[in-house]
Amino acid sequence: MELTDELKVLVEAEVGKALQEFERLIKKLDEGKKKTASLGDALDKLSGPSTVLAGALAGAGVAAIKFAGNLEQTQLALEVLLGDAQKATQIKDEWTQLAAATPFDSADIDEAGKKLLAFDIEANKVTETLRRIGDISAATGSSISDIADIYGKAKVQGRLFAEDINQFQGRGIPVLQSLAKVLGVAETEVRDLVSEGKVGFPELEQAFNLMTDEGGRFNGMMEKLSTSTLGKFNSMVDNAQLTLASFGDILLPIANGSRA
Repeated sequence: MELTDELKVLVEAEVGKALQEFERLIKKLDEGKKKTASLGDALDKLSGPSTVLAGALAGAGVAAIKFAGNLEQTQLALEVLLGDAQKATQIKDEWTQLAAATPFDSADIDEAGKKLLAFDIEANKVTETLRRIGDISAATGSSISDIADIYGKAKVQGRLFAEDINQFQGRGIPVLQSLAKVLGVAETEVRDLVSEGKVGFPELEQAFNLMTDEGGRFNGMMEKLSTSTLGKFNSMVDNAQLTLASFGDILLPIANGSRA
């Protein structure tokens, strides 16, 4: 994402404030020690990277480095989970676009997505699965990360247990109703089939697809929610954070260099 003119103005303003504070500090030191060193003399004694970092770490600079660092950590985590740097970049880009267009922020999307990958959801399915879970989360108000956690554990287990059903139902997710349609049985029979070990992860996946496909109860809920006032605000904030992160990519090498 390109650095916007508005962000440049914000950063310049924050750097200006930082230098003003620094000038006041030097003045107090001068008065206390009865020395006459000027601000210019003081600045001349500072090394290049540290001087740049002193201004950059104020206000927007701090946020920029933080967001860029978070994105870098997610990228590294994906590389470990996938064992493929190029695929990791592709998926991270998909998640970034998903966060920017929905009421969820990047941190929510990244956390849920990493859980799904850790629970062995296929890389070529993870973003679409994340979108479906996001629609359900948006509709029910349940945490997207919590839903991803329950869903992912079912993938690892290979089958559903009564506790899984209870956790979904307790979050307002009508998984019994959807499983009944998938299995072609009455809702009252689903729990018995689950107890007998006859309901596997493939059936749960179909149930989620049924709830979120076109015509499904939760289809497109993220998109619908993103048009609300709160959804627009959240999307705006996330886009602003991503813009800050792009600026942070410039500052990170400076910050890392100052610690060397």
